Amino acid sequence: MKAGDAGQSVDWSGSWEIGWSREAFGALKDDPRFPAVLTAGRLRNMLRFAQGLVVHQPDDLTPTASRRYTLNTFFLMNSILVEAQRVVEGLGRHFKDSSNYRRLALAMHAPKLRDVVARFRPARNWTVFHFDNEGAQTALKIGYFVDPPQFVPFLCGHGTRDFDIQCDLADQVALELIIRDEERDDPKAAFDVWLSTASKASTDLLRALDEFLAGTAKEFGAEERQSLQS
Repeated sequence: MKAGDAGQSVDWSGSWEIGWSREAFGALKDDPRFPAVLTAGRLRNMLRFAQGLVVHQPDDLTPTASRRYTLNTFFLMNSILVEAQRVVEGLGRHFKDSSNYRRLALAMHAPKLRDVVARFRPARNWTVFHFDNEGAQTALKIGYFVDPPQFVPFLCGHGTRDFDIQCDLADQVALELIIRDEERDDPKAAFDVWLSTASKASTDLLRALDEFLAGTAKEFGAEERQSLQS
């Protein structure tokens, strides 16, 4: 299909594109709202990627490697959810009167998502997106670190590759920052519940982000067409 065929019926089960002609895009770049839309698009892509890592775990991992994988992909997904709050609030400066934005804002302020964001903010600030001694200093006073086992593993290896080496004790820091006192009797069960809750919250937010991006693109005069690339 040629660029001039934009607007014809689109087979959404195949490869498709929504966008603008070169001329229309040139004018759109001067719209002060457009950078905020691109930022929301990057948020959406990273959140979808991180959620995919959580859901589609490689099949060939050992139990230990699987635990590490689950922990760190979970940390990444939840840190992006913390970032999402700032991004969505920033969009409000440009789109507060848009119905597409109002739906997104409602999703961002859903009670379960707000709880996830509030619980994970310290871990995001100290041990995931940023690495600050304050996180370790806080964790050393609670949970596992108050009553450790007779031998406390620091670096652990489960194979000969560099990939097989992990600082397990450092991951425990992030865990301690998100587990609540009343959950410490069974932290694994608490983590499993929160993993499910956070994944559901991510799905709801992603749906709202997709609707916002598609609706805003339409408001900006975007056209639909079959993709020229497979």
